[in-house]
Amino acid sequence: MIRVDRGTKPALLEGKKADWDKAVADASTVKAREAAFAKVRHKQIRAALEEAFHGKCAYCESEIKHVGYSQIEHYRPVSKRRDLAFCWDNLLLACGRCNGPEFKGDLFPEADAGGPLLNPCSDDPSDHLYFVFDPVAGLTTVAPRTPRGEVTVRTLGLNRPDLRTHRSRSVTRLAALALLASEHADCAALLTEAKRSDAEYAAFARALSASTESLEAAIGGSDPQARRRGSGRKTGQSDDRHPLARSSSRRRARRCAEYHRDSHQQDNQYPSHDTVPFQAI
Repeated sequence: MIRVDRGTKPALLEGKKADWDKAVADASTVKAREAAFAKVRHKQIRAALEEAFHGKCAYCESEIKHVGYSQIEHYRPVSKRRDLAFCWDNLLLACGRCNGPEFKGDLFPEADAGGPLLNPCSDDPSDHLYFVFDPVAGLTTVAPRTPRGEVTVRTLGLNRPDLRTHRSRSVTRLAALALLASEHADCAALLTEAKRSDAEYAAFARALSASTESLEAAIGGSDPQARRRGSGRKTGQSDDRHPLARSSSRRRARRCAEYHRDSHQQDNQYPSHDTVPFQAI
């Protein structure tokens, strides 16, 4: 999730909001009410949101249009706040998984339940979320800094298995670029492109770029020659790499699994805001 500027309210919404609000208020049946709410799906409103969010889900940052249809999401559900049905500041673009009944749906945790959910148009997600990457297991996890971050991750399913698998493939490639960026201009250019707002999973690319030194240390040291020596050392040769890089793949994968287990068992234990935005374990 990244911070997004929602942009200017569509002129159509400016002109029609009062009439549409009245239609919702006057609806006397469920069918009539659903028909009134459906007006928010007007193509001009959808186009404005798709432009603002670059065709990506506001929550998980997955590209939507090439695999399905985007949904106009009410940040605060109309089941709880009908008066916000046509409020521009309450509208986001979402994928059918994050916004579906399995995850957010009509849920909206309030402050007494650790909420509200993060809103990418009014919150800075990096204040509440960071990322953990295990280069051996190939897993990238969204981790909370705050109670709101935890509730957001859980409610939206930001670590659901299928999403994490797809996302981790992209982040693994980005990790390789980050390690080579200091030595190869073309890799640095690709990493810069991956940080653009219209790039899928830009939040990970930005955090990864900001934490490259930490990632280099965990994978094989900041010294390029030390990284190249990694798999080619002779028996008895001194190994000056980071301790995590010297540990076996099985051990590192087990530590990753232990982290994922513990992250769900330890309530209200969050890292300080000084924690790097992207950690390699």
